[in-house]
Amino acid sequence: MSLSQPVSLDYSPASAPVTRPDRQRLARPRQTPQQLAAKANRALGWEMTVRLGINLGLSLVALAALVRLLPHYQDQRQALVEIESAVRSLLLRRAICKKNLVATLTR
Repeated sequence: MSLSQPVSLDYSPASAPVTRPDRQRLARPRQTPQQLAAKANRALGWEMTVRLGINLGLSLVALAALVRLLPHYQDQRQALVEIESAVRSLLLRRAICKKNLVATLTR
């Protein structure tokens, strides 16, 4: 408002400020220490439940991945056994050939 405009001093019920009810009627009773502890325990219980649920879900996903990888692992393991067997037979064959060569050259 500027200073040149008159200020109305009319306080009709429509322009009157709204009064609040007594604060005593709105005040909640204080919680006892046992109630506060119970509330904190409930919050911790929910937090632990959520954590366990998430960990269980992650464990199930990891287990499913391992189950899917197991056949591939077994195939690779079998291929490795076959390769190791072929290498052993080649090494044995090489040793025999070397022994025969040495025997032939020393005659």
